[in-house]
Amino acid sequence: TRNAMIFSWPAGIRDAGSTRFQFHHVIDVAPTILDVLGIPEPTMVDGVAQKPIEGVSMAYTFDQPKAKSTRTIQYFEMFGNRAIYYEGWIASCRHGRLPWMTKGTADFADDRWELYNIEEDFSQAEDLAASQPEKLRELQERFLVEAGRHQVLPLDDRFAERMDSTLRPSFFAGRNQITLFPGMGKLPEGSAPRTININHAIDVIAEIPKEGAEGVLVCLGGDTAGWSLFVEGDRLRYHYNWFTLERYDVIADSPLPRGRVVLRMEFECETPEATGGPAVVRLFYDGRLVGQGRIEKQVPGRFGFESMDIGEDTRSPVYPGYRQRLPFLFTGRIERVELHLGQSAEWTHQELIERHLQDY
Repeated sequence: TRNAMIFSWPAGIRDAGSTRFQFHHVIDVAPTILDVLGIPEPTMVDGVAQKPIEGVSMAYTFDQPKAKSTRTIQYFEMFGNRAIYYEGWIASCRHGRLPWMTKGTADFADDRWELYNIEEDFSQAEDLAASQPEKLRELQERFLVEAGRHQVLPLDDRFAERMDSTLRPSFFAGRNQITLFPGMGKLPEGSAPRTININHAIDVIAEIPKEGAEGVLVCLGGDTAGWSLFVEGDRLRYHYNWFTLERYDVIADSPLPRGRVVLRMEFECETPEATGGPAVVRLFYDGRLVGQGRIEKQVPGRFGFESMDIGEDTRSPVYPGYRQRLPFLFTGRIERVELHLGQSAEWTHQELIERHLQDY
């Protein structure tokens, strides 16, 4: 697929409305912006060494409409579907299924490559793979070189498995006690602790000011599906979004305490052996039960493509009621959030409260 890009820069592009036909890729956008601003590529950000930017600037085309393209090669790969552009030619291969088809894998040996000269055949109407096998082999070999250079190999055509953190290496795999802190936001669901169909508890150790507080304590997911533990109307609230088709709420029956407090949510699966089954949710203030409700069914696999956030909801809202207040920052102070995964519902509240308070 070939796409057009529109640039508007009256101070730097004099022939407004004209066209350019050099081959470039989306990874060239950032280098172009840095180039026209005269800013060097950062090698360090917040103390973290940066990988070199792989794109090239497109700014040379602004005053040289007929200039030869400075991008001569570009690889493409997604779930085994792959292609390689090189000096006006492109070789491509659709592997087994389209990228949005989520099930099944295919034998790479059965893949059929296509070859096009896009300088002469912009719409890729004439497949030259059969008539120019040597050119096709050259591009296939160049793909392997680029794929090896950019950590694409080994090719992996799985879909759902790559999204499931329990089926691949994960920082949180095997951990049942996890501590998270404010500012730890935008953690992709596939890299976050898994809470679906698992008994778990969340302890939020927080400071509630005299005037009260509101906002998100911790959430995972968004519009599509997910859960959010937040404070609204001076009460702790847990909201579970089942694909927007069904929603469940558990709300505390009393106002928040003031001062340092442990806000707790327990999630107990009624049928842990059955994926997607019902669960009981309990809310606590400093070990005192203040709310209980039932989730009739859980999302079976994953909530979607959003993130886990601490102290705010950074993407689309899990709970639509705070959409206009996003990111709905918590107005108290969160000291830390503790996740307890895979435990039974028989947690000893008093011991937990004493442990949280013994630091002060």
